[in-house]
Amino acid sequence: YIDPQYPPFDLVVFDEASQIPTCQAIGPIARGKDLIVVGDAKQMPPTSFFQKTATSDDEERDPFDGDLDSILADCNDIGLPQTSLNWHYRSTNESLIAFSNAHYYHRRLKTYPSVDSLHSRVSLRHVEGYYQSGSKEPNPAEADAIVMEIKRRLEDPVLCGDSIGVITFGEKQQALIQDKLEDLFSRKHNLAKLAKWDQSEIDCPDRLIVKNLENIQGDERDVILLSVTYGKNKAGRFSTNFGPISSIGGENRLNVAFSRAKKEMVVFTIIDLADFAGKQIPSKGGNDLRSFLQFASQAGVDEGVRSKREQSLMAQEILEMLREHGYEGALNVGLSDFQVDIALSHPKDPGTFFCGILLDGSGMLLSSLTNDRFILREQVLKARGWNVILVRTIDWFNDREKETRYILSLVGKYRSLLKKSEAVAAIPAEEEKPHEESSTFRIGIDYQGFEFNE
Repeated sequence: YIDPQYPPFDLVVFDEASQIPTCQAIGPIARGKDLIVVGDAKQMPPTSFFQKTATSDDEERDPFDGDLDSILADCNDIGLPQTSLNWHYRSTNESLIAFSNAHYYHRRLKTYPSVDSLHSRVSLRHVEGYYQSGSKEPNPAEADAIVMEIKRRLEDPVLCGDSIGVITFGEKQQALIQDKLEDLFSRKHNLAKLAKWDQSEIDCPDRLIVKNLENIQGDERDVILLSVTYGKNKAGRFSTNFGPISSIGGENRLNVAFSRAKKEMVVFTIIDLADFAGKQIPSKGGNDLRSFLQFASQAGVDEGVRSKREQSLMAQEILEMLREHGYEGALNVGLSDFQVDIALSHPKDPGTFFCGILLDGSGMLLSSLTNDRFILREQVLKARGWNVILVRTIDWFNDREKETRYILSLVGKYRSLLKKSEAVAAIPAEEEKPHEESSTFRIGIDYQGFEFNE
């Protein structure tokens, strides 16, 4: 829309370039001197799927050819210089990105473990129902279950602060859930206000969104509720044709859906894993969906998505020393190549950790920048709930006794603070007395650890 006579820009930048058709990108490119194209080739391509099929009553159709060439794909094809951005920050628990990292990014993403990294934050919710192909209500059972889950979360004083994103495998399921939510909020105005469902508030970011696979890219929410939609019909027939997911590149649509959550993902499906028995699934997207449902059904983190890293002798020696002093822990905690060398277990919950020890070994060599090695990784780990201790190899081997005292003093400090925070949390509300001092310290506690706020 810019007049060709307008002076050219020094730089043109495309974001989410995997979704921009090359034919639409040519004009803006011609308006600049230099070009940067930013995108993820493992995410959504430009598509005309819903535009082409808007008049169809059946979203379960044969694989389509609606995907278009993107400016990102064409830039890759002609060999423009590339820089990869492999650090992942969105997911506060690695299980939320682990499947995508293993299946689509060849474990190249560097993710940060949280103190509860042994617990998966991806769960499967099986729903009794059936899929009605061609109906305006493809899967009412999943829609009802999701609306009830949203209601439960909004009414919970702790969970109501989390933003929620609903993703469906089809436009009609999206419309069905939106209609059911409209009915709920028409009766429960207080919940509508909590969800910020009033679309007239343009300047207010939606705490609750409902979108389908084709338009969810670019969004993120604390909690993602996924409606798989497809499954057995009333006659008990189970088709492995999953619409656009079964097309060439359909796995990219799944990757988008699987990587939107920051804190938790709940998968709602009428599919029983046994339904896949004896079924031949010709598409990669269909096979990936089956694998993801298997992944989501496990309470713990699937070892198949974990990167293997050799344990260092120094880490083993330090952990053995700590065990002699009554502490328990684990080595190489984390799912990606970046892992916490030594993680000390919470005394009351062995499945979580309260302290992490980082060594200057192979894990540090993953980062070429000093800022990443010495500042960034510690900052992000602290944000994930860790108390961090840094130990240098040369210090350990030069004066082991001194380093032992240093490690034990910090571990003991963090352990004692942990006990104090638990004691404060255990005080009944009626026994708490207000502070009269003008300057006080208050302890804020969450499920990942604790912090002091002045």
